Amino acid sequence: MLVGGFMAPQSYWNTVIPALSERATIVTYDRPGVGMKLQQRLVNLIPGGKHVIAKGVGHNIHVEKPETLIDLVIEMIDKIQNSDF
Repeated sequence: MLVGGFMAPQSYWNTVIPALSERATIVTYDRPGVGMKLQQRLVNLIPGGKHVIAKGVGHNIHVEKPETLIDLVIEMIDKIQNSDF
């Protein structure tokens, strides 16, 4: 899972994005605006990337709705254990 850094310069993402794969999950909150457009753009750059939108929360997803992140971590562990990753 990738958290934060969406406002990093393009030179940073040019080195990071090629290393990401279907294992990358971008978690964002559901407030519309420029940030959401940038986050969707990032997801579109990752082959097989996954975009999860946490509904009804603000910037602190891990505090306001920790179950969203916990469920994603459990899902990732299950995939690894079942060799479906």
